[in-house]
Amino acid sequence: MRAGRLRHRVTLRGARHGHPPSWPAAGNAWAEFVEPKSAGRTEQQGIRAPGATLVRMRPRPGLQVGQLIERRDGGLFIVEAIDPARTVVEIAARRLQGMPASYVPFATGIGYSIEAFLLRENVFVGQANEPRHLVEVIQPQLTWPWAEAGDLIQIAGLSLEIVGQVEGTDDGITVQLFTIPG
Repeated sequence: MRAGRLRHRVTLRGARHGHPPSWPAAGNAWAEFVEPKSAGRTEQQGIRAPGATLVRMRPRPGLQVGQLIERRDGGLFIVEAIDPARTVVEIAARRLQGMPASYVPFATGIGYSIEAFLLRENVFVGQANEPRHLVEVIQPQLTWPWAEAGDLIQIAGLSLEIVGQVEGTDDGITVQLFTIPG
């Protein structure tokens, strides 16, 4: 493998652990990213990109499915499959990409930038049959504590108040939130 192709400096991050949660750095590496190319692009259904990105890097111990690869430009990728070879490791990774958004904790009122994905609008649930929206967020971009009732997400011209987490959606990297117009 020619070293010139490995032009992106990346940080490998382990699985979420601890309280407050963190994703510890598991090392740095040089990598090459080959974005998916297809004639018929599929529509994005969530914060994970519809196609896998091919990531190449030199073999290294401890590389595992489920880790995060963080590029210097802020791009985050979830390792989904690893194909080790003699001189290069090929990784299928799913890019986490959303829309620019702002997260405003109720406790401080000070917002910060995140990426979020508006999954569904006007999901009707609850006794009052009130309109709710589902928003998916990337946990490593959030400051603990997150997903607290009363926190706001500002996305696509909407100001949405968090009322709860969608049960079973916390996979250690992303989480879906129920919101109401704030």
